Amino acid sequence: MHRAETGLAQDILRLRHAPPTLAEHTDWTSLLARTTLEGLTEEQQHAVLTALTTPVSILTGGPGCGKTHTLRTPVALAEQAGLTSALAAPTGKAAKRMEETTGQPAMTVHRLISSPPDRSDRPDEHTRLEAADVIVADEASMLDVQLAARLVAAIRTGCHLLLVGDTDQPPSVGPGRVLRDLLAVPSIPRTQLTHVFRQDDESAATTSATASCAACHTSLPRRLRLPPSRKS
Repeated sequence: MHRAETGLAQDILRLRHAPPTLAEHTDWTSLLARTTLEGLTEEQQHAVLTALTTPVSILTGGPGCGKTHTLRTPVALAEQAGLTSALAAPTGKAAKRMEETTGQPAMTVHRLISSPPDRSDRPDEHTRLEAADVIVADEASMLDVQLAARLVAAIRTGCHLLLVGDTDQPPSVGPGRVLRDLLAVPSIPRTQLTHVFRQDDESAATTSATASCAACHTSLPRRLRLPPSRKS
C-alpha cells in the first residue's frame, strides 16, 4: 500500500509538471465559444477549459449538478481538434452511463489499463490508453489507491487527466480515498459545480416526481393517505 500511494503521488507530480501540450496549437477558448454550449453555466465552461489546458484537473459537485453532462464538452472539443479521448469509470454501470451521455466508447478502469485481450473484434482496444490525449475518469470517489496508482502510472506524460466525482458519493471498496486526498492539494486545479439542475422548480424530474407522488397519494385507501400538509 505504501508503494502504491507513493507511486501515485509521484505520477501525479509527473503529469502535473508536464508541459500543457494540448494548449500549444489549439485556442480552446475560441473553440468553446464557437461550439454550441447547450446551456453550460460559467462553472461548467470553466471546468471544460481547465480540463483542456491543464494536465491534471478535477471536476466535482453534488448530485444533479451536471458533472456527467459537462464532461461531454471537453470530449467533443478534443475530437474536433483531432485529439483522442479515453473514457473510463470504476464500474461497468458508470462506464455505460458515460458512453450514453457522451456518445463515445467508455469502459471500466480495469479494462482500460489491463493487458490487451485476446479478441479480434476490438483490435484497437489495447492502444486506446497509449494513444489517448485526454483521459476522463468518472465516479472517481470509488477509485482506491492501488487502482488509481495503476491508472496514473499507465498514462503517458503529456496526456491530460480529468477526474470527475463527488466525495459524498460511495467511497472505494479498497483502501484509500484518492479523490478526497487530491482535493486537499491546493495546487491541483479543480472546478466545483454548485448549481443543482435536478431540483429546479420547473425541471422535468421535479415535475414528474411531484406528479407521481400526487398520483400515488390519490390511489391510496383513504385511511392510509397523508394529511394535506404532508402530501409532498
